[in-house]
Amino acid sequence: MYLHLLDRLRCPSCRSDLQVETEARITCTNNRTDLEEGIIRCQSNPSHRYLVVDGVAILVPEFNEYLTAKPDMREEIRQMASTETGTYFIDKNSDPVEKAQSDGWEDLQTNYIWAHFDSITTDDLFVECMPEGIQPVLPDGADAIKATVESMLTPPSTEESLGIDIGSSVGGLTHVLSTAVETALGCDRSFRAIRMARQIRDADGEFTYEVPLEGTRTESRTIEVNVPNPARVEFVVSEADALPIESNSVDSALSMNMIDVVSSPRTHLTETDRVLNESGQLIVGDPYDWSKVSPAETTDWIGGTEQTPSEQKLREILTKELNHSITEEQPAVPWNLRFHDRRYSILITDCIACRK
Repeated sequence: MYLHLLDRLRCPSCRSDLQVETEARITCTNNRTDLEEGIIRCQSNPSHRYLVVDGVAILVPEFNEYLTAKPDMREEIRQMASTETGTYFIDKNSDPVEKAQSDGWEDLQTNYIWAHFDSITTDDLFVECMPEGIQPVLPDGADAIKATVESMLTPPSTEESLGIDIGSSVGGLTHVLSTAVETALGCDRSFRAIRMARQIRDADGEFTYEVPLEGTRTESRTIEVNVPNPARVEFVVSEADALPIESNSVDSALSMNMIDVVSSPRTHLTETDRVLNESGQLIVGDPYDWSKVSPAETTDWIGGTEQTPSEQKLREILTKELNHSITEEQPAVPWNLRFHDRRYSILITDCIACRK
């Protein structure tokens, strides 16, 4: 984690200032100072402590609950810890599990790399699978979403502007955000996604990853990645309803395809509103995929179970409850996620730009 970013972060539990404890591993490369491993603690409540391992800051209010929800990650993160301080923190603040179970979101990161940074590999196999005479037309990953966000973003007039990309995954939209703000921060609860996002940022133009073909078969693929402002982009692990950001400090916020994958969509929106400054811009988009995998109770959905459509309900919350003014709308932006050679998932995202 870029050490200078600490001034912009706050304790996710009580929103007080943070500081690095003395025993930390810090590196300096390319005029950038990185906190590679150590403990960040709250200045107001020393019991609020957060782990940084392999450069990834895990800024979640309850570390044990976080790893309990991701039992397969505990040993993976522990093995990355290279200091006694890191391993001691993990052992003291999390419970080992006898049988690790996989977290579905943690296992999808190569799919998101394809969507955020790769082209459609136009899979001749995919074309050959079509009935004769049918030519499939697929959107190129997240290209349409990126173009929409780029067109909607309004560069803030403030100096040292801050933008956050909530649910950033591997960071494609965070880099788009960095073209409009001085500092762009990607936030996601997936440790693997944040770790990959940092690796892509530092990849110097090329990144190699494993593309799923079918089952456990993969293919190594090297892609060119466009990272226009690596020194202005950072990524941290955080919860969408407990952002480690000071209130009224964010100029631009993105929440793309998040509303239907959080446990409380309304809480996520109010938390995003909390961190926006008095003239802050919010770009929110969602396909309203209220499926059985959604962690939200049906009573917490925004639309989906009542006569009011989700797109109408979201606009009512933004304008009537949060007092935002809608400045632009793109109600049908395609977003394509590739799972393997024969499976693609196309979401039609409702995108809204609004401002306080």
